[in-house]
Amino acid sequence: MQDSAFEGVKETIMATQPPLEQPTPSSQPVQPDAPPPEITPPGPDIDQPSPGMPAGDPGTQQPAEI
Repeated sequence: MQDSAFEGVKETIMATQPPLEQPTPSSQPVQPDAPPPEITPPGPDIDQPSPGMPAGDPGTQQPAEI
């Protein structure tokens, strides 16, 4: 590979990054103890049929033991 071909690209990318000393301002208040409201705790790991599928669907039944 030719490093000289990418030398200018590397300098351009490094020049566009902000200094690390400046923290990024956050528009949301920091709440370390409270989880985000859109995340729900996981429920029990059980295969549940889709709402649109009938209860007698063979895909939701246990396979026969051989």
